[in-house]
Amino acid sequence: MSEILKIAAVTKKFDKQFALSNVTFGLNEGEILGLVGPNGAGKTTLMKIIVGLTRNFEGKIICNVDRKIIAPAEKLFGCMIEAPKFYPYMSGYQNLKFFSSLNGKLNKKNLNDIVELMGLSNAVKKKVKTYSLGMKQRLGFAQALLNNPKILILDEPTNGLDPNGINEIRKYLQKIAFENKVSILISSHTLSEIEKICQRAVVLKKGKAIEIIDMQEKTYEDTIFAFETNETDEFLALLKAKNIVIEDVGEGIIKIRLPKEKLSSFIKDVVLKDINFTSVYEVRKSLEDKFLDLTGGNKIV
Repeated sequence: MSEILKIAAVTKKFDKQFALSNVTFGLNEGEILGLVGPNGAGKTTLMKIIVGLTRNFEGKIICNVDRKIIAPAEKLFGCMIEAPKFYPYMSGYQNLKFFSSLNGKLNKKNLNDIVELMGLSNAVKKKVKTYSLGMKQRLGFAQALLNNPKILILDEPTNGLDPNGINEIRKYLQKIAFENKVSILISSHTLSEIEKICQRAVVLKKGKAIEIIDMQEKTYEDTIFAFETNETDEFLALLKAKNIVIEDVGEGIIKIRLPKEKLSSFIKDVVLKDINFTSVYEVRKSLEDKFLDLTGGNKIV
């Protein structure tokens, strides 16, 4: 998979405060990459830098080979950052025509196809001031798609959408990434949604990229196994003797951290010690679990 966009040692200061510090990662062609972090971690600032809305920064944004991105209007990009902004006394269709004309000749068929895709056919002739938050979000998404971009930068694109709308957007993003090789960088406070749609996720904390998580790996580290047993003391004594990491001890359940290939050998040890257990199962960490571990408990909903 070839890298289409490189964020290289990007650093941004506001007065004496670092908003971003030496952030480095790449976006591959046809990949959906998540950007997650607590409020104030620098997600929106980074997205603005990538599309050219913020110019005064250190580091490089490199596209394809060695070309510095210098303008957000380049046809390579489509973006929706923060709350979509439109002319409230113009209709949705008039707004889309206006933004489409900024990128060159208006393609009416493409515009109409996007309107239908976003479920705006019944609302697009109404003034934007009458739109709900979800409708404005759909219109913002439509605007980002007008020039058939190769790279989409999306800041909270499903904000204000109902479950059906979120599902439609997810399927569409997966479709254009897979079929058209569109590369997508997407931020969201809904970690379960990032987990469903992304191949990888970059975790930001206090302006630093502290980890890149591969969503396609079955586990993020040594596997956690849970044993159900009523012989807790004997089981714990065996764990101590074997120097096995104890993750958690609950009522009748002991969780341990162990490489998967060593599980069979450990179970044999338990049986030889004549320690009874009723079941054993793998406990997989979700993206939210991993996020909370990495950020020290900063919750996002």
